Amino acid sequence: MHKLLLILVCAFMFQVRVVAEVLHWEPLLEPGVGGAVTALAVAPGDSQRVFVGGDMLGVGRSVDGGKHWTQADANAGLKTGEIAEFTFDPADSNCVWVATMDGPYRSRDRGRSWSQRREGLPPDGQWTKYSAPIQKILFDPADARHLLAFGGNKRRFDDEKCFNYGAVWESQDDGEDWVLRSRIIPGLMNHEVNITCVAYAAGGHFQTLFAAVEGYGVMRSDDNGTGWRHVNLGLPSNAVISLAVHPTDPETIWVTLDQLGVFKSTNGGLQWTAATNGLTSGGRWDSIAVAPSKPEVLYVNASTQTKTFRSTDGGEHWGPVLSNGDNPYGMSLVTSCLAMDPQDASNVYIGTYVSIYHSTNGGRSWQDASATQVDPALNTWRGTGYEGLVCENYTWNPYDLNMSIGQAMDDGKLLVSRDDLRSWRVHHKGLPEYSGGGEVSFCREVGQTTIYAALGTQTAWFTQDGVFKSGDNGETWALTTRPEKNKGAVSVYAFPDDPDKVFAVFADHQLYSSSDGGGRWTAVTLQNPNGKAEISVVNVTGDSLTHQPARIYAAARGGIYASADGGGAWTYMTNSPSAGFDWPWGYLRVKADPTRAGGLLVVNVNGLNGSDGLYRFDGTTWSGKLAGSYNNNIGAGITDAAVDPRNGNHLLVACNQQPFQDISISTGIWETWDGGKTWSQQNQGLGLLRVKSVAFRPDGAEVVIGTNGGGFYVARVGGRG
Repeated sequence: MHKLLLILVCAFMFQVRVVAEVLHWEPLLEPGVGGAVTALAVAPGDSQRVFVGGDMLGVGRSVDGGKHWTQADANAGLKTGEIAEFTFDPADSNCVWVATMDGPYRSRDRGRSWSQRREGLPPDGQWTKYSAPIQKILFDPADARHLLAFGGNKRRFDDEKCFNYGAVWESQDDGEDWVLRSRIIPGLMNHEVNITCVAYAAGGHFQTLFAAVEGYGVMRSDDNGTGWRHVNLGLPSNAVISLAVHPTDPETIWVTLDQLGVFKSTNGGLQWTAATNGLTSGGRWDSIAVAPSKPEVLYVNASTQTKTFRSTDGGEHWGPVLSNGDNPYGMSLVTSCLAMDPQDASNVYIGTYVSIYHSTNGGRSWQDASATQVDPALNTWRGTGYEGLVCENYTWNPYDLNMSIGQAMDDGKLLVSRDDLRSWRVHHKGLPEYSGGGEVSFCREVGQTTIYAALGTQTAWFTQDGVFKSGDNGETWALTTRPEKNKGAVSVYAFPDDPDKVFAVFADHQLYSSSDGGGRWTAVTLQNPNGKAEISVVNVTGDSLTHQPARIYAAARGGIYASADGGGAWTYMTNSPSAGFDWPWGYLRVKADPTRAGGLLVVNVNGLNGSDGLYRFDGTTWSGKLAGSYNNNIGAGITDAAVDPRNGNHLLVACNQQPFQDISISTGIWETWDGGKTWSQQNQGLGLLRVKSVAFRPDGAEVVIGTNGGGFYVARVGGRG
């Protein structure tokens, strides 16, 4: 009896352990930031504690002077990933504020977690709107409980969706409650007026503030933000972008003007003179900073020149300190922000659109603080913890699982790892410098692997996008031909045993085929059940390698189309999910199911009337909706799904929400072990819950997800079930 009881107890304990098993996500540590850095700040009195924020990337925190960063331990409590500037509480070193597109947030634990503080501001959560974006929060120098928050965004984030730009909000109880103190330009209350930079004057001038308002020049207030006036005499333009105030002299201010460089005032803005000696003309002068500990030292960024300049005489003379640094992307460094250690003028950080740079010797040398080079000969890199890619896709080479490729927007076209996720190469011969990636497809030939890549997630911008082909396993690439007037490609599928036969979806959302490896493309007409040609194809894929490689599928707005003869004839799959033929915002994505011959997973994104979510085809019939809004409490926003190749009942779905509104309601990753009957959230370790893609390694041992602004994450997968 005792022996039986022991067996039952052990069995129960084992069952509890299995049920409690969770996925733990670790950053994949792809190199660089991969997105626009919008703010950097070094904590006063602690040069090892550094903060970084990005335009969609959330917050990163370092406690070792920028050598390593954490996002999972820096974003708790944030409802948004759109970050502006940081402000440190002068009375409490553990307290830091961050301005966001969702208003002010406060941390009392040195930046590990945040609490929203917008009581008195307009209600948040408004769909497709930013109701109270804040660029900067300032402490009143005479009263640490008196705060001002300034409406705007230096990144000019979706201006026409932004409201209450130009607002000056006031709190007299340490940010617990806010009231509107003023509007910096009376009568203008939305995106027409944008406060991009603001600071108190130094010394005993506790009531004096200066603000940069692009299009209106420099504004001055002498009553703590209630009344404002223009102080632009001597400025040749009102296109002011950034400003810096002298740390001890209340009359000295520097500003940057678009295309024109730096101007200086020594009488509180009453008169301005050019301070451009040594600066090269042109470009957007995005940021300027003065050293608090050594005010004769200044730095200024010229973003489109990809340069940073330094002055050691208060702006009388300048010299370049950074043009192009050593970085994993192999591209010009378009600067975006900068910060100096309050106690050390030679300790400087610069943010760019792909990286963070750090100098400890006043700009004489720089190192990438967002990536570490692993092998100089192979030009491979590994990230340091602040990843900001807007991820699109992750794919393993089925013939060599040590090789895999991640793809993202902006310059995330192809991040290739050949050492089982230990390091990545980003820059590849034959690929454009700056381009987003959509999908890749691998083909096997005798002695070599051919790879196709669809580039062009931002198809309206770049003329060099399209379908690229590599015949040497990804070492070098060449652009295939393109259909007329098409700039980019969003999807590609090549037959695994015949690399000359390839299908692609280009920027016009039309399906094309090629029988000569991309030498020529022919449009493929798909006819929907209404008798019309389908004009909204999103992706094309094939059956798994072990099943029917000649069977291919195309996902369009109105449903799924299939071909059993390699693309010769196409039929509409009856009862396949539909986003709605006349619904412009909905679309479908289709993946082959590696556990079922002829099986499919289909995600209906933004489908009409609650039809969004995950569907499955078992080779014969379609399932009902397995997950989505009004189903299993997962909610809307499913954008991708994947099935464990070892267990067809084990699935993951990714939930995403695009930015461009106050808060994110995305719920991250959901998992089922019973084919969709029950689901549980699996977000442990994630710093951002906007997830765009999910993919299992072909042997099922691990799974990679791609976030919308936080890079890739990986988790080891147990064999439960």
